[in-house]
Amino acid sequence: MNRWLNQSGLTEKDKVRDAKKVYKELHKSSFPFEHCWNELRYSPKWMEDSQSKKQKTKSGATPSSSNPSTPESENIEDDSGGLERPIGRKAAKERARKSKSKLSEDNNSSSTYFMKLLEEMKEEKKKMAEKKVTYMEKMVVVEQEKLVVEQEKVAIEQEKVQLEQLKEEQKIMLIDTSVMPSIQAEYFKRLQMEIVAKKM
Repeated sequence: MNRWLNQSGLTEKDKVRDAKKVYKELHKSSFPFEHCWNELRYSPKWMEDSQSKKQKTKSGATPSSSNPSTPESENIEDDSGGLERPIGRKAAKERARKSKSKLSEDNNSSSTYFMKLLEEMKEEKKKMAEKKVTYMEKMVVVEQEKLVVEQEKVAIEQEKVQLEQLKEEQKIMLIDTSVMPSIQAEYFKRLQMEIVAKKM
């Protein structure tokens, strides 16, 4: 029966179809775990198991002697190419231990690297702080210049107001009150007196 399933020239679909027929003939029902088989058929563990069975039937060798494991992973060869099996707990622990020992050996070189990196970062931070201080000083100078300009504008405006006021006062002082009605003449005389009082 095994020979019948492994006939040459059959595709994988043909083999699956024929295997289902054989199962149905033997068990009088259809194969109930096809969805499980589809999920697991290409997983590394399943491929390793089927590979070791193929090796046993072909050469009579054990899977451990023909396919030694490495600490990193195991390569399982089949018709579809190499699949990489995840490493086990022991191998992972061994690798972690080795990396720790290597880390302690390289600790001095890495610490000097990090110290150098830290110094560079401090230097860069210092430069940035100096640039910030220079920028702030420039901003202070600019603000002071703006303030001086504003003060000058205010002084000019005050001078303009004073000139306008002086012109008005001169007009009032030059008015001839002798030709005016008495009430109007009295009003302008009072204004003239106030102007004279301010100047004294």
